[in-house]
Amino acid sequence: MKGNPEIRKQLPPDTILRFWKPVIKDSYFYPNQDYEVGKTYEFDDYETDERINNGKGKKSNVGTLLWCLQNHRDVEEFIEVEFQVKDIIAIPYATTGNFGIRRFKVIRKVKREEAEKILKKEVI
Repeated sequence: MKGNPEIRKQLPPDTILRFWKPVIKDSYFYPNQDYEVGKTYEFDDYETDERINNGKGKKSNVGTLLWCLQNHRDVEEFIEVEFQVKDIIAIPYATTGNFGIRRFKVIRKVKREEAEKILKKEVI
């Protein structure tokens, strides 16, 4: 969904959305992340203050594929995730393209090269 990110929260609560997440391993800010396709993950430590961009709970943040590729140039793997609108925790006022959610289901894993091809198809 393009345009104002805040509009996502105005959709019906059961609307299913799909976004992306970089798989970052062995980082202070991102504890080891090993996600399995088909599995649902729930989070209880996340930022609820929409004045703060990238606050606590980075494991629960997702974003557009473009955001993931641009902001995580050293990451080689990404996951596509699915969740309901009611799972959105906070969309920061000054978001750079990411936001926090309570839970998501992993739809697929892709390597950077494939993610770049997917993005090119979306833009064209």
